[in-house]
Amino acid sequence: MICPGSSEVIVDDGFSPERIHITAIRRLSPDDLDELLIRFGKKEAEFEQAPATEEIEGAEVEELD
Repeated sequence: MICPGSSEVIVDDGFSPERIHITAIRRLSPDDLDELLIRFGKKEAEFEQAPATEEIEGAEVEELD
């Protein structure tokens, strides 16, 4: 339950009500929603395949005696 006068959320999980102070509210983007669902285990993460490695030319190395 949200208390509009005190900017608090009251969470009653059966043991005792807990008050949580609301500091900010914002609209979630679809990406934000997916991230939250993945973080709390409600959705499986979609793994992106790593890009193929590129061959990079290096500098020549000269050994000193």
